[in-house]
Amino acid sequence: MALYGSMVEVRASDLEGVALDWAVANAKTGKVLVFPEGGHLPPDGSVSLNDDDFTLWLNDGEGDSEWWSPSTLWSQCGPLLDEHILSLRVAVEPKAGWEAVGGVKYSATAKDRDGCEKMAFGDTRMVAACRAVVEAELGALVSVPAELLY
Repeated sequence: MALYGSMVEVRASDLEGVALDWAVANAKTGKVLVFPEGGHLPPDGSVSLNDDDFTLWLNDGEGDSEWWSPSTLWSQCGPLLDEHILSLRVAVEPKAGWEAVGGVKYSATAKDRDGCEKMAFGDTRMVAACRAVVEAELGALVSVPAELLY
């Protein structure tokens, strides 16, 4: 299946799953590689998409890679927090009930290139942080491959 057949504009606040991880990779590296881009040894720190199963992989430049999912892996989200996130907190007092904000439990704030603070929300700390990074680096609307939205 050819990827990037159609790009869809999505609000950063609505991104989740592999589409969110794809957007974070674009914010971090500037581009997600799809084979044959990057060849058989993609550059260290680049992120590649396996267009057979739509999984993302963080490359080490020597032929090895690890699954890329900063929205679910603290080992990848942690460095994003250190580099980009100004605050990460509970979005609403538990006594008010999570339903008060439509299930949103956490907020994260990051600064964009102009120094403006961008706040994002999520049902986990990692999702909130990833959305904040995407909005700060790429904007409130992000183009993602339609195939990644499921």
